[in-house]
Amino acid sequence: MDLLAVYEASLGFRPAQLDMTKQTISSAQLEAFLDEWQLALDAPTTPARRSRHGRVYPLLSHHRFNKLSLFGTGSRETIGGRALGMLLAHDGLVCSDPVREIEEIRTRSGVQAAAAALTELTGLLAEVESLMAAGTLQFRSVRPALADRSRQGVLRAFGVDPDMRVFTNFAEAADTAAMLGGSAARSYIDQGSELLFAFGLLVPEMEPSWSLNRKVEETRKRVEQLGQALLHLSWQLSVTAGDPAIDVALASATEISLLDYLLETSALVRPHQSSGVHLSRHLVRTSAGEIPNMDRLDLSSDDALAIRRHDTFAGFRADLHSALDELENELEDGDADSAGLLFRERMVESSIRLRASVAKASFSDRLKAGGVPVAIEAAVAASSTPDDALRAGAIAGAGAAAAVLWAWLYGRRTPDSVGVAIRYTSALGAD
Repeated sequence: MDLLAVYEASLGFRPAQLDMTKQTISSAQLEAFLDEWQLALDAPTTPARRSRHGRVYPLLSHHRFNKLSLFGTGSRETIGGRALGMLLAHDGLVCSDPVREIEEIRTRSGVQAAAAALTELTGLLAEVESLMAAGTLQFRSVRPALADRSRQGVLRAFGVDPDMRVFTNFAEAADTAAMLGGSAARSYIDQGSELLFAFGLLVPEMEPSWSLNRKVEETRKRVEQLGQALLHLSWQLSVTAGDPAIDVALASATEISLLDYLLETSALVRPHQSSGVHLSRHLVRTSAGEIPNMDRLDLSSDDALAIRRHDTFAGFRADLHSALDELENELEDGDADSAGLLFRERMVESSIRLRASVAKASFSDRLKAGGVPVAIEAAVAASSTPDDALRAGAIAGAGAAAAVLWAWLYGRRTPDSVGVAIRYTSALGAD
């Protein structure tokens, strides 16, 4: 989705030009904009292909609860800095199309409310227009519903229906548990802990000094955060499974734990000529170090883009691409453990060089360190099945959750890859 082209075709100007003139978008302009946006959605497109050189484009969410969301929770004071900070270590960012929310506002609250929302969005886009024009900030409009088969597979792996009723039940029961207190409150707390444990999550101890009501509220909050993490993960896997040019971006330790649990409990299988079933899943994770965050008060977008192109960060991204290419070659030789160890060592070395280079760089006083912890992961399905019939049989025999993961892992292959499927995951600022 080329939002800059939609602005120019419908309103005659790009976001920064409209924002500079303090123009308020009218109802008529809104309708023209949404008509042009819909035409762009309906236009035939050529499916994107992943670069052969392991370029990484994390997918950023539209969910307002997700801290990586640029437009769901972004403000003019922070949106550019957060985007630029993430771009230091990645080749680009892909955002969920924020115009979807404008369309929903028009349906729910009317044209005038939607026009006001588009005016606000235009100001946000103006802050990152240079990134959009450079192609380093892109958009995807696909929004698979919870009832979509690709998302249902993930939900079913955790025993959750598309209505997410288990989470709404917990939210609704919190007030009653707090009001009744005693055994009702303790039962609510125990059930919350059991639910978290069922999702493979460690349940932290609550402070002994907390009141029963505070423990009930903490339980409600933990279950709510779990539900949000599951919403985000199922959406991420669904979108990235259908688009080989983008990558999963996880924003919290809970999301990472859910993905780990999903990989561990939903075996990807395929027919094997000797044993009948072959487990073909590996997960390799390495820390890419602390990437400095841009300080928007002192840095223009043009300055920030220039710093991003500086040898300090360009070298780190080149190291990442080389390590991913080498990982694929090593995996084709069949030694996943050795390949993972080598990848980890290379990225740790690169991270050390990055930190040292940033400290000595001429622009170091214009950055604030430690803002965006970045972990580069490679989830790998080794010994992939080249034959479509065998692959179809594997999916049929593995169940809904495994089918989703098979599409997620196998479908990410580069065109020239023979024996492996690699999925790159960026864990940005995971808490």
